[in-house]
Amino acid sequence: MQQEKETAAEIMRRKQAASDARKAGTAGKK
Repeated sequence: MQQEKETAAEIMRRKQAASDARKAGTAGKK
């Protein structure tokens, strides 16, 4: 059960990181 929770948290974290990276990449390109 705990593993599932950790996995879900990791996925959310990855999504957040991807979103931040995309924002940073767009800002960096400009």
